[in-house]
Amino acid sequence: MNILIVYTLFQFIFAVIGVQLFKGKFFFCNDESKKFASDCKGEFFYYEPGADVPVVMQREWRAQDFNYDNVVSGWLTLFTVTTGEGWPFVLIHSMESTNVDEGPRPGSKPAMAIYYVIFFIIFPFFFVNIFVALIIITFQQQGDTELEDQNLDKNQYVSPTHYTITIFYDISCYLLQYAMILVAIYYNILY
Repeated sequence: MNILIVYTLFQFIFAVIGVQLFKGKFFFCNDESKKFASDCKGEFFYYEPGADVPVVMQREWRAQDFNYDNVVSGWLTLFTVTTGEGWPFVLIHSMESTNVDEGPRPGSKPAMAIYYVIFFIIFPFFFVNIFVALIIITFQQQGDTELEDQNLDKNQYVSPTHYTITIFYDISCYLLQYAMILVAIYYNILY
């Protein structure tokens, strides 16, 4: 539970940093020829792919689906980055961000990728390893308490029947372990 609180706190801190870096900078005009909010007015012709006749559309200055305009939106954007779905688009929008009321400009801020590199080091790598370690430790403690109740250590506990002892030694055989590794390699190469 304490790890979850620390994880949430770090996520909140990164969301606040994201709001400070990118608030109001993930906006664009649906008419790609207009780069400023003040120019994004009126109507324009939109040529749909495969259509012969253009469509008249109203210009709109709108935000990207994932943005950092407030902490909640930043949190959602960071969750998207954490899951790995759609995060390249968020990275591109961050690196193309310019100023408030100015549309994206390719290659304007490549240094903004550092924010995501640091985020990826802390969250997917560090916290996932902590969660896995916590699960392993919990299972080890559960197993140790069950073995203590039987007054045996881990190496002494084998079921007393002849059938289970035979299976235990057959499964523990190093030849079977190598055979299973070869089967796994075979399937990885095959598929």
